Amino acid sequence: MLDGELQLVPIGVVGDLYVSGVPSDQDRSAAEHFETNPYGPPGSGLYRAGQPARWTRDGRLELVQRIDEKAAEQVVPEYRKPRDVQEEVLAGLFAEVLNVTRVGIDDSFFGLGGHSLLATWLLSRIRTVLGVEVPIRLFFEYPTVAQLAPQLDGRPVQIPVVAGPRPERLPLSFAQRRLWFLHRFEGPSATYNVPMRLRLRTQPDTEALVSAIGDVVRRHESLRTVFTEIDGTPVQHILPAETVDIPVGVEQATTPAQLETLVDQVARYEFDLHTQIPIRARIINTPDGCTLIMVVHHIAADGWSLVPLMRDLSDAYAARCDGNEPNWQPLTVQYADYTLWQREILGTENDPDSVLSHQFDYWRNELANLPEQTPLPFDRPRPPPPPTTATYNPSTSNPTPATPSNTSPTNTASPPQ
Repeated sequence: MLDGELQLVPIGVVGDLYVSGVPSDQDRSAAEHFETNPYGPPGSGLYRAGQPARWTRDGRLELVQRIDEKAAEQVVPEYRKPRDVQEEVLAGLFAEVLNVTRVGIDDSFFGLGGHSLLATWLLSRIRTVLGVEVPIRLFFEYPTVAQLAPQLDGRPVQIPVVAGPRPERLPLSFAQRRLWFLHRFEGPSATYNVPMRLRLRTQPDTEALVSAIGDVVRRHESLRTVFTEIDGTPVQHILPAETVDIPVGVEQATTPAQLETLVDQVARYEFDLHTQIPIRARIINTPDGCTLIMVVHHIAADGWSLVPLMRDLSDAYAARCDGNEPNWQPLTVQYADYTLWQREILGTENDPDSVLSHQFDYWRNELANLPEQTPLPFDRPRPPPPPTTATYNPSTSNPTPATPSNTSPTNTASPPQ
C-alpha cells in the first residue's frame, strides 16, 4: 500500500494497491502501469492495480473503491454523473486531488480516502479554477460534489497572492513567528528539523550535484533567509542569490556505521537562525553508491515543500550533468510575498476590527478557564520544566525571561516539543 510518492502508508490510511515482482516481456508492454520497485531487488517492478485500499489493524486488506471504468459502471452502481458544468468541474477537481479516474456527485471526499491536508489542496484548486473561496469548515459539512456545488454561489475569492513591492523591514509569517519564538526560548536545537535522505545506487557527478543544490537554494528565497531583530521585532533578511554560501559537505564512509553517524550529524544539525540559512546538505560516498542527506529547518519548509524541492533538485542536477544551468521559469511568488499577503488579509492585533483580532477574541473565549494541564492518563512522568519561565510579548515576538519557577513538575505544563 503506497501513496502518490511511492511511500508506504500507515495502517488504516487509504493508499494505492501495488503488486511487486519481475515483469514479463508482455507485462512491460503496459509500461504505464509499472513503476520501479524501490523495495525489491534490481529489475523488479511495481504494478499499480488501480485499487484504493487500506490495511486494517487486524491485518486484513480492505478495498475502498475500484477506480477502473468497468468497476465504475458495474461495482459502484450508485455512481451519478455531474448534472451541469459546475458539478463537472468540481468532480474533476475531486478526482485530480484524490488521484482517481472519476468521482460521482454523491461520493464523499473523505470516503474516497481524502483527509484534511488533501482537503486544503482541493480548496486551493477550487479557488484557482472556479474563483470562489470555500471555508474548510463548510467543506467538512458538505463533502460531496452534489452537496458542495450549491454552497459556492456568492463566495468571491480572496485577494490572490501576488509578487509586489516589499517593505524595508520584511515581517515574519505567523507560522514563522511561532518557530522564531521557540528558537529564542530554547536556543538552537534539532527539534524542528525536516531531514531528507536519498540513496543513490551509482556514484553521482559530485560537482554537478553540489551545483544543483546551490541552484535550488538560489531559486527559493526561503532557503537563503536569515532571521534577525530590529528594535526587538523579528524580520526576514533574504540574502542575495549571488553572495549566499551553500553549505554542502562531501564525505567518504567505508562502513554502514560510519554512514549512519554522518547522516545523523546532518539530521540533528542545530541551526542558528540569526546567522545561518536554514538548509544543510552532505554527499556521502560509500563503496556501493552514495547517500545524499539534506536538512531544512521547519521555519523554511514543511512536508509539502519536499516535493517541489526534490523536483527542482532533480531538474537542476540533470542540467548540470549536461554542462548547463537549469532552464527554469522564474517563480511567480516567493514565501515573502505570501507573508505580506497574510498580513494584508488578517490585519494586526492592534486593530480591533481586523480578522486577526476577531480570531483572537474567539479563541480567548473558547479557551477561558481551561486547566493548565489536561488530566489524561500517561505512561511516563512529565519532563522537568525549563529552569526559567518566559512571558510572550506579541508586539515583539520575543520571550522575556522571568524569575526561576518554583512550581513542581507534576503541575507545570511541559515545554513545547
